[in-house]
Amino acid sequence: MRKLYLQPSSVYGPLHSRRLGVSLGVNLLPSIYKLCSFNCLYCQYGFTEKLVFDNLPIDDFLKKSSIIQEIEIALTELAKSKTQIDYITFAGNGEPTLHPEFSEIVKEVIVLRDTIIPSAKLAILSNSSTATAPVIKKTLDLFDKKIMKLDAGNEQAFRKINQAHKNIIYDNLVESLATLKNITIQTLFIDGTFSNSTNDEVFSLIRQYKKICPELIQIYSLDRAPADSGLEKVPESRLLEIKKIISDNLTTTIEVF
Repeated sequence: MRKLYLQPSSVYGPLHSRRLGVSLGVNLLPSIYKLCSFNCLYCQYGFTEKLVFDNLPIDDFLKKSSIIQEIEIALTELAKSKTQIDYITFAGNGEPTLHPEFSEIVKEVIVLRDTIIPSAKLAILSNSSTATAPVIKKTLDLFDKKIMKLDAGNEQAFRKINQAHKNIIYDNLVESLATLKNITIQTLFIDGTFSNSTNDEVFSLIRQYKKICPELIQIYSLDRAPADSGLEKVPESRLLEIKKIISDNLTTTIEVF
């Protein structure tokens, strides 16, 4: 396993994704350092250099005009080459919803998508930290697939795994997820420095899943070298045991990756 380098521009791919098929990636965050509202132990981009939630360094973000231009060029080239893509996916170098013009960018991308490649769907990979904001919630409703992060079933585990900005309150995050419709919850299980794969931690997560009522839960473990070298990958056999525990307590579909 190796860490990934930060995406150098606002568009990357298309990539073949285990979850989303052929996906064109959109990165709204700085390309020279990692900016995020989380500082996850397992992050494939390494530890967060600027941990933010409010008081954002606006001048460091990629400009909306250049982002839209790059996306338009990429979609046009894909259409000309008759390359089929399944999703346009907002992800990139950190939490995409932190961009100060996130909502405006999403709306403009939808117009481009509808004009150039109308068959492509819109997806987002989010750590869920900003889902408490009404404007973000409204924008998330525009996505065809909302993959929202929840790795911990309680505040203590949340602080240890995700090391979130101090202004992010775990209970508020869970409550906001419960107000979103048709979401996928994605949980990464780890061992080593800290483990959220014990039965106690799994049952804590189940209690939160019941509050949120997602349409799908995806569980997986490390695939790239994590920021914390003391972490260990949870074997597939244990992931399948965790799937059974969750399935015995919920009717939600569980996928293992």
